Amino acid sequence: MTKISLVANDAGGGHRASAQALEAAIAEQFPNWQTDRVDVYRDILGLPVTYTYNLMLRLDWTVPFWPVLVPWFRWHKKLRQKAWLAKLRRYWQQQQPDLVVSAIPFVNRELYHSLQQVRSGIPFVILLTDLADDPPDFWLEAWPGEPNLFAICPTSRVMEQALELGYPKTQLFETSGVVLHPRFYQPITRPNRFINNNPTGVSKQQSDFDRDRERQILGLDPDLTTAVLFFGGQGSNTMFQIAHRLEASGLPLQLIFLCGKNQSLVRQLRCCSHRYPWVVEGFTNSIPYYLSVADFLIGKPGPGSLSEAIACNLPIITVCNTSTLWHERYNAQWIRERELGIVLQDFREIETAVVTLMKPQTLMRYQANARAIENRAIFEVVDILRGILNHD
Repeated sequence: MTKISLVANDAGGGHRASAQALEAAIAEQFPNWQTDRVDVYRDILGLPVTYTYNLMLRLDWTVPFWPVLVPWFRWHKKLRQKAWLAKLRRYWQQQQPDLVVSAIPFVNRELYHSLQQVRSGIPFVILLTDLADDPPDFWLEAWPGEPNLFAICPTSRVMEQALELGYPKTQLFETSGVVLHPRFYQPITRPNRFINNNPTGVSKQQSDFDRDRERQILGLDPDLTTAVLFFGGQGSNTMFQIAHRLEASGLPLQLIFLCGKNQSLVRQLRCCSHRYPWVVEGFTNSIPYYLSVADFLIGKPGPGSLSEAIACNLPIITVCNTSTLWHERYNAQWIRERELGIVLQDFREIETAVVTLMKPQTLMRYQANARAIENRAIFEVVDILRGILNHD
């Protein structure tokens, strides 16, 4: 049996989501492959990275602390490198994988070298979950003469960056986007709490999706423009501020809030008075359903949520400014270049952006641009891994 180790972490949710998507796709296509997913920081290195970063996300502290955290982490990594390599070697010795896929940045050099020290010749694949790298030494580093090192690049921009660092073209693979969970390509399933409204629990295929009926099931007005606010798996207090501005604007707009694991935000929004209907949801696996019910998305420029919105043909309203994390700034540029939505300087301009996007011609143009993007990366990645294992 082929054994694949998937290295991820739960910080932010995007890396974990990519690993989960790959697990699901592999289980469907190659049931004889065994996948083991590990949070390298928590389970191997014993670092509180996951808890700390997610707390910062919920409190909107990532921007002021990021310039401090990154240098500190790199300094700590250098100081503890021998100890980290020893822990990683023990882990690979126990696991004995046939292939390793890393869906995280910062520690790929240590992961790769520790693996080769224990099992020389085992392929190591960096699966980027960002639309561009953020040099130096984030996802990709200059590693000359490493024949067992591969990188899967979700954009041509990443391909260019990898080639500039000296990666051989034969060890690079460009996909049509970041990986999305296979459920984005399957019949749309209602959340469990709405299954009683339909005994099967399954809505129709996207081409036959009755959005008006689904809105009614959610308690929304089928004729009212609907925005979904989605700031990743940890949510963000910025969602509450946007909700307050839109409610005060008097725009004929109803809202869906996907708050992730931020239960404080869920309670805050559910207790808030509002004139128009809105739906507040915590952590859910029904993201495709909620996105398919909406007309456009409001959120941060994270690669996962942007790509999920585009997969559901939703235009995007996002921001890019000095407070935007460095590794997410290219995402906003990508949105502009492909005319997939509106990029603001600040969410204090949200009312103007919504008014613009509610114009039928503008909304239809952005929706058509989103519809033209066909992201099949999850299936492409599985095929790439098969080729690497078989030395195709």
